Amino acid sequence: MSDAVLPQGTTVAAPAAKPNRLAAMLSHAHYVISGNPVTGFAFVLLVLIVIAALFGSFLVLGGICLLAMVQMRPPATPPPLPKTTQQALTTR
Repeated sequence: MSDAVLPQGTTVAAPAAKPNRLAAMLSHAHYVISGNPVTGFAFVLLVLIVIAALFGSFLVLGGICLLAMVQMRPPATPPPLPKTTQQALTTR
């Protein structure tokens, strides 16, 4: 600190507080999202897709692994092979 003497009645302003980075980021995000209706709609749609991706597996009964196991089983009987045109004509 300096030892300078200020004239009587002079006030010294306090140093400016640092702006809160989170508040500044949220304020800018609000400005960008609300600036254009299409941007706002796209942001809302993105949030819904992310929420569905995060919590969608909890809505499935049995979970994802059970569904994958059911789908990965081989068929009980193999399907018949398709006949060629020549085989179909000679079997009549």
